[in-house]
Amino acid sequence: MPIRRAQIRKDMSVRARERIFMEFERWGFDERGWLPNTRDKYYRTVVIADHWLQQNRGRSLLWATTRDMKAWLFSTTPDPRSRNNRRQALVAFGAFMLAQEMGEVNHALGLPRLQEPRALPKALTAQEARALLVVAPAFGPMANAMMHMFLYAGLRLTECRTLKWVYVEEAWLRFKGKRQKEREIPLHPDAVAALRRWEVHEQSAEWIFPSPFNSSRPLSKTTAQEIVRKVGRAAGIEGLYPHILRHTSATMLLEATSDLRTVQEFLGHSSPAVTAIYTRIRPTRLREAVNRLTFEDTTPTESR
Repeated sequence: MPIRRAQIRKDMSVRARERIFMEFERWGFDERGWLPNTRDKYYRTVVIADHWLQQNRGRSLLWATTRDMKAWLFSTTPDPRSRNNRRQALVAFGAFMLAQEMGEVNHALGLPRLQEPRALPKALTAQEARALLVVAPAFGPMANAMMHMFLYAGLRLTECRTLKWVYVEEAWLRFKGKRQKEREIPLHPDAVAALRRWEVHEQSAEWIFPSPFNSSRPLSKTTAQEIVRKVGRAAGIEGLYPHILRHTSATMLLEATSDLRTVQEFLGHSSPAVTAIYTRIRPTRLREAVNRLTFEDTTPTESR
């Protein structure tokens, strides 16, 4: 049941405020379709902001001004990207407050968005990627299937660990990715073969990569990251994490096709500008163009 503005009091108890924050998390799922990671991140952000504001500004986030929220952002978050992420959570909370008729203005919209330095994504070489697939079977059929899906399907961590068997149709993968956006991508024959080998051993009828403690739930984020780290270490790659595999998949596909639109569709990016950064990782076409440069005198001798 929505909480109306008239119910908000400045002497509201911690439990009452907690109820509103939990309503915000549910609203994110019901109205915005946020994935669990997003809901959890936004919920934790508003709770932390509320606690800081109570301690340092004498007011709750529920009636904080733009200046109050700016004081929290700039006193606790020096990194521009982290600050922008927290700003985004506050803007979402302001939208929730308006939707629930608990406020008249979304004060978070007045918070400045900082310019973030654009770092190039990291990508493995073809030799390093091949080494991962060589050692992956030693960690079992599930780890092998997971590494194939990361490298051949370019999946994000959450997309991979929450895959369901119903998403696999012959050699195609149909699922909802980030922001519940529909994705449909072809599966490489090697990835299909790895999935089928795992399917023989797998006990869950729903999840491709179920939790080892409860097959009715997907593999946890921490466990999936640890699998990738262990396989990477065995292949001589320290500090490997899942998103590097996504970058590797995108980079190698772009090198193979030189088609930015294809890579954008493959990754599920909304904007080609996001995908374009992969042209700067290992710019093969630029290397080929530079190699064609010549400053030699190519005029035939007899015409001189």
